[in-house]
Amino acid sequence: MRNPLAYLYCIFTLLYLLSFGLFSSVFIVYREIWYGFIFTGSVIFLIVLWKSSKNNSLSLPVRVLYLVCLYFGGVVLFSGIFHAISLYFELPFARVNVAQINADLWKQENIKFTMLYLFFPVLLLLQYQVMRRIRFISIIRYLSVCVIPSIGVIVYQGFVDNLFLNRWLPWTKRIGGLASDPNAYALTAFLLFPVLLAGSIIEKKPALRILMIIVAVLLIANMIFAANRTAVLGVMLLVLLIPLIISISMHTYRRSTRLGLLILTIVLILGAYFALDIVADNVGALGPVGKRLATTWNKYKHEGMISLFTGEEVRGNLWSVGCTLLWKSPLGGWGPGGFYREYPNEMYLRSGKVYLALDSVLNHYLMIADDFGLPGLGFNIALLFLPIILAIAALRKMREQQMRIITATILISNSLFVLMIILIPPAYFPDVLWVWTTQSALLLVLYEQNVTHDVNRIPVEKKLKLVHLSFIILLALMLIGAYETSFGEFGYSAKQETEWWPFKFDNNCYPVEFHWQGWGQWCKRHAILIIPIEDRQSGAMTVKFSAGNPDLLEKPLEVFYGGKNGPSARMIVNDYTLRSLTVPLNREYSYETRRPGKESADRSLVLSLDVSRTWLPQKFGYTGDTRELGIYVLYPK
Repeated sequence: MRNPLAYLYCIFTLLYLLSFGLFSSVFIVYREIWYGFIFTGSVIFLIVLWKSSKNNSLSLPVRVLYLVCLYFGGVVLFSGIFHAISLYFELPFARVNVAQINADLWKQENIKFTMLYLFFPVLLLLQYQVMRRIRFISIIRYLSVCVIPSIGVIVYQGFVDNLFLNRWLPWTKRIGGLASDPNAYALTAFLLFPVLLAGSIIEKKPALRILMIIVAVLLIANMIFAANRTAVLGVMLLVLLIPLIISISMHTYRRSTRLGLLILTIVLILGAYFALDIVADNVGALGPVGKRLATTWNKYKHEGMISLFTGEEVRGNLWSVGCTLLWKSPLGGWGPGGFYREYPNEMYLRSGKVYLALDSVLNHYLMIADDFGLPGLGFNIALLFLPIILAIAALRKMREQQMRIITATILISNSLFVLMIILIPPAYFPDVLWVWTTQSALLLVLYEQNVTHDVNRIPVEKKLKLVHLSFIILLALMLIGAYETSFGEFGYSAKQETEWWPFKFDNNCYPVEFHWQGWGQWCKRHAILIIPIEDRQSGAMTVKFSAGNPDLLEKPLEVFYGGKNGPSARMIVNDYTLRSLTVPLNREYSYETRRPGKESADRSLVLSLDVSRTWLPQKFGYTGDTRELGIYVLYPK
């Protein structure tokens, strides 16, 4: 009878490889709920595996890796908790950045990013526990079969309808099958490619061996639709490194033969470099990815390496902001997802303009450092590189030729991947993490199976105590830093008191939106609104507003208004016409903010508003809007 664990693992593989694309496009409203469901299921799966294990005795290096997972998870969790508590004490409509993201919304984002960062340590331990119980070839079979629907979808998208299940990036013409997004498809394909090739080596059934090879080829071929340059170049480099893989694998070869294979690898890489210059113009025929590669190569040839990070390439700007944020908070970072939150603030300090963070910092290591500081980065680097180091140790002990080829192939691809993520962070793609941790866990199991340990000779417990002590120190440093960016000098409340903060008096108003009367903001009861004052305005300013209560004609609305010290005057609104309110731009109704490096101050109107009652659109059956609405304030044109 087949192991029930194998069926359960197959179900999880299906969910990870096939569901996240649907919840990034068709069911995007439920995306966070689905992520939470899958994450919770994975944690339960891991606990059940650990509790049911008959042998949890681990070698010292693997025990250290377990501790790294535990402490990195602690870094993420404690950082998320610090920021969650700090946000809890903020008013729901208090802004956390100049892009007007409010504290209520960022509470949800904080939970989401905390969960996404916890996926990797949880999945690494889960995959390791599974691989100790299920044959590696069975896992490869599940992967090769489960990814086929995603391949079918991306082929349909590429040749028939690129909008099919692809609602998140329609204007780019980049598609990703059933992966989280096009980048996730490309990275998953890169990671699956060597795993499936390794499976074809040890698979004894010809039909399954052919299937693995076909799936591997299709995964790579469909990368042209995903248009991810990093993954395509990674595959090219992996193919060029085949002589190196052979050299590492064939320990029976003469030293001169192995040296010749190493030289051949260098020659192939240099040859590919010079060949790119010849074929660059023809590469553009390969669709979006070809055009992106050709553009990148031509920019590099004509303008140098620096051009790849400037101009239309935003990576240089993102890295610059990321480095600045790390410099400001090197110990604890800015919390889960902190780069997204703080990017608009940093750009505002630099330019005085509001820029949204439309992308991550596009560097995995810098992203981890920005969100969790250098201690968090240290734990993360240990998580990524320990399996590689242990696989090298295992390879030195292996004698079985077939397993040496498989180990070398996975080792080289995993090493390439930790270099590739300098250009793109995969931490927000659970489907990529599923395949990545498959590779990493395999390297751990190979180490356990091939390296013997003399427990009596090695003072294991003493070494583990030293590891614990050093990890506790790093965790304590992170907590100090996390306190500074949640409660302390750089915290949410402290930001409200800085000289440059433009929302000092802003409260209880929803983000700017387009109403049929123009751009403006809906406000609740007891609201304070700020409106920028143009340089040419002086003396007084006219503000227009309207109410939307369905029963307004029968029950007039009382609107109270004033300045910094609260409402002091009253108006009656008994119809749906625009009302005009003229207020003097004196000390009571205005305030100034001054950004560092700017001589002149920015002036804003402060308008306190209160209404006698509010209404909920959903309650009256107009829309699904559940907000509590008072009056709509129209922005001056």
